[in-house]
Amino acid sequence: MIGLVDADILTYQIGFGAEGDSEKSALNTLDGFICDLMLFDLPDVFEFEFFITGRTPPNYRETIAVTQPYKGNRTGTKKPEHINALRDRLVDYWGAEVAKGEEADDLISKRMTELGDDCICISIDKDLDTVAGWHYNFRKNLRYYQDEEAALYFFYHQLLTGDRVDNIKGVHGIGAKKADKILDNTDGTEIGYWEACVDAHGSRERAIEDATLLHMRRKDNEIWLPPDER
Repeated sequence: MIGLVDADILTYQIGFGAEGDSEKSALNTLDGFICDLMLFDLPDVFEFEFFITGRTPPNYRETIAVTQPYKGNRTGTKKPEHINALRDRLVDYWGAEVAKGEEADDLISKRMTELGDDCICISIDKDLDTVAGWHYNFRKNLRYYQDEEAALYFFYHQLLTGDRVDNIKGVHGIGAKKADKILDNTDGTEIGYWEACVDAHGSRERAIEDATLLHMRRKDNEIWLPPDER
């Protein structure tokens, strides 16, 4: 089994934890975390691949977001003191693949699609729960399997609730429980989910925008299409 590591998460989690420490200490913490992951947390995983989002924009989602800027709520937010050193360590020492024009999540999603059950996604990012397969949340020490049905449901659930972290609006006034009620009142097919989401958005165009922003790519240069257009 191959472990697919969301290295973006590591730069922030370890970076903020090492605020005020030396750069060497921050790098040692990163290396130690990865070694523990390999030796103790996932001892049955014998190969690891690391993925990190490139520093240079644009992310293709930025041109799609018209309702409000994609990740616009992060403008001016503080980054970890040693983030650049941690990024360089992941690329130069651990061989992280750098995503260009898209995100590390997209690279992981494409590899999960390619490898199927022969890989496990290592992240704490709920966005990747829209992709079927094995997952490991290292913060919760939780290993679980997300089947195709659960992954599809979670995608349309996010389409209704939005994603505050990435500044994706969703539908005002719809939280997790209301989204469950809406989806559970459909016929359980993707078309049924989609039509319910369009109705809730009040606009097909708005629903397409949010869905395209939320979608994790399964192949290179893929742009999400509604199920009634595929």
